[in-house]
Amino acid sequence: MNNDKLVGKLVNDRLYLHYRARSYLPRELAERIDAAEVVLDNEFPDSQTPGWNVIRVHLRWNQVAFLHYPGFRSIAHPVLRKSYSVGRQSKYQPVVMTVTCYDPASPSASILHRKEAFLPREDDDFGLFSTLTSQEEAAGLFKNPSIIGLKDCWEGLLRKHHLTIDHHVLYYRGKPATAKDCQKVRARVR
Repeated sequence: MNNDKLVGKLVNDRLYLHYRARSYLPRELAERIDAAEVVLDNEFPDSQTPGWNVIRVHLRWNQVAFLHYPGFRSIAHPVLRKSYSVGRQSKYQPVVMTVTCYDPASPSASILHRKEAFLPREDDDFGLFSTLTSQEEAAGLFKNPSIIGLKDCWEGLLRKHHLTIDHHVLYYRGKPATAKDCQKVRARVR
């Protein structure tokens, strides 16, 4: 499988994608997701089918997770709320499903960045998400990737540099951030 052609965001051996991008996947991955979704659907009656909008596929192991990020489309950096993981540790073990709930108010709540990477280029929101990512990159906000994935760390970084985000637009001191503003912030970000 050629990972260079995959739609989605590749992190280590895991591919993350929005559910609308699933039709762009190679057949092998699409079939793994379909099989995992059958397990998920069998666990929940129709009236209780869980909401999820992001899929995480482990490329080396037989594991698929259906992740729920409320506000994926409307919130610039949505918080992970729930994970439905389906898989097996080895080919000799049975398929197991685990459900994990996360507290969105927790300081260590996981958030998403670079949401355009989860979508095909043809998606209506690709340009909006990509523009925000470009602004964040220009401001140097991704210099330290080990801290930006947690809600409180990310919000602290924004506050420290007088930044806010509203409707997928980066603001500096209450005004839409210009290229010059981003350069000022970039010089101070460590």
